[in-house]
Amino acid sequence: MIKNIWRIKTSTVNKNQPDWLLKVLAKNRNLKTSKEIEEFLNPTIDQILNVKISQEEKAIQRITKAIKNKEKIIVYSDYDADGITATAIMWETLHDLGANVMPYVPHRIKEGYGLAIPAIEK
Repeated sequence: MIKNIWRIKTSTVNKNQPDWLLKVLAKNRNLKTSKEIEEFLNPTIDQILNVKISQEEKAIQRITKAIKNKEKIIVYSDYDADGITATAIMWETLHDLGANVMPYVPHRIKEGYGLAIPAIEK
């Protein structure tokens, strides 16, 4: 079994300051300037979507295009616990990036489990 060992750099942080946790985060991420911290906390869409993996890259380009063109994006969900959670995270992320997005949760009885062509056509 591989055991992760976390080494948190906190030696110079005063935990009585209101922003102590931000300072710990910045130190552990090696963020030294206010600009680096600001960019880390408030990334642009291009920074968030800067992934270079074949199919994922195509998906990112399509999502970016849809956001820029104000196209509607539907997040097709699943009705189980992890599906609803994943949909909520994806919806919130796309929404925060400025997307015109809404979730679609299929009807458990009428549409069944998995990706359904009639739901896509609808």
